[in-house]
Amino acid sequence: MRKLRNLALAGILLAAGGCSRAVSVSRLVPAPYNLGPARRLVLVEVKGSLIWRSDAQDAFLGRIRKDGVFTVEDATHEYTDLSSLGGGDAARRAKEFRAKWPADVYVGLEAASLDARDVHDRRKEKRDGKEVEVVWHASVGSCRLRVRLLDAKDGRTLGDFEVSRDERSRESEDRDSSLRDEAKKAALDAAVAEAVASFTPERVQDWIVLEEEAPLAKEGLDLIDRKDLAGARALWEKALPAHATDARLLYNLGAISESLGDRKAARAYYEQAIASAPGEARYRKALEDLDARRRDARALRTKP
Repeated sequence: MRKLRNLALAGILLAAGGCSRAVSVSRLVPAPYNLGPARRLVLVEVKGSLIWRSDAQDAFLGRIRKDGVFTVEDATHEYTDLSSLGGGDAARRAKEFRAKWPADVYVGLEAASLDARDVHDRRKEKRDGKEVEVVWHASVGSCRLRVRLLDAKDGRTLGDFEVSRDERSRESEDRDSSLRDEAKKAALDAAVAEAVASFTPERVQDWIVLEEEAPLAKEGLDLIDRKDLAGARALWEKALPAHATDARLLYNLGAISESLGDRKAARAYYEQAIASAPGEARYRKALEDLDARRRDARALRTKP
């Protein structure tokens, strides 16, 4: 798992979908239920029918581990009620569990509903040179999933929400009982994915297009193509004394600095570029985007 301070990693290549050269900035965008600096989760309980409980548990744990933002452990075999880990007296009574399962956030799942219904569709199709009516059968699964998130230290509720998803199975000319199971699993997987996305920061890669007509742009871009962003920055910084007010060079230095994770230098260079070319919208947008990324990073460092 990458630490937040290492997320602004250098990137190279062409900007997506075009020929302009660009550098990238990787970042995490806070989710609707922002857990701040939390990184360690423990799944405490899974409520619902025994038929689906194991599938929900596996899907939830697998999804979190796949995203790689959080680490997660399964404590459902302890048979602890999430509500017993709340604040006040409940928190004091749960001291033993907290000592055994230290975490930033405790999680509880509950399937409010999981079901499937049969559907069919009549269609005209050509078969053996003849037009015939064919009935295609399918099932639509529906899942309503509740998620509760508690601060593992003091039992505060950090999130309590439901997600609902409907998913359709494959089609078959025969009434196949497996279609219902397929549809329910698809709905459960989709609901779990949406639920996890509701509190997991999203990994985003932003591209910052460079000025290719700036002083020493070609030489710097050659270094960038060889993945030597630090060398490109050093080269352009050496050109500054002779081109101190060239907004294109200042902007490129801002972009390369931000891609290398030096947001303080990036801000200074962007501001100088704006001062040298106040009418250039691209430079102002670069500074606005930098500030937005700084706000996201700050939100992820602040405990909710």
